[in-house]
Amino acid sequence: MGGGSFSPSAPDQECLLRAIDRTRTELLVTRSEDLSDRLEQLLKAASLNPPAEERLVLKLKGRIVFLNLSDIDWIEASGNHVRFHVGKELHVVRMPLIRVSEKLDPANFRQVHRSIIVNVKRIKELIRCNLNEFIVVLQDGKQLPCGRHYSASLRALFKDKL
Repeated sequence: MGGGSFSPSAPDQECLLRAIDRTRTELLVTRSEDLSDRLEQLLKAASLNPPAEERLVLKLKGRIVFLNLSDIDWIEASGNHVRFHVGKELHVVRMPLIRVSEKLDPANFRQVHRSIIVNVKRIKELIRCNLNEFIVVLQDGKQLPCGRHYSASLRALFKDKL
């Protein structure tokens, strides 16, 4: 066997060209289906996660209070009530913490303890207590515990910034 060059015959070239055309067509169809599937998934996700509200409406002792979410420092469960800490103000509402958390954008609010949700924009620093626990220090100096079950979520929020 020599080291000569291979020159396909005309029928071989036709067969090769047909195979290339079939492959090209299949790739285009597959890409189109993949794109359609991804688009459909994005639309479903958008409908499942509607845009976050900018304000919470709270019914408090004959009043209706509108809280801008960006003004909330942190939220805590206290028995069957929820306490909204907004600067020096405190608003107490009878409702479960889970119901409040469903209304909050996880990009801006994270649960750091079974009874505490913080506005991540209000976090000044995280102090490591041990391998999986932190103290969350807010801009006003308030220190809140971050339980080990919630620390991964908090770390994930800042992982690309560290």
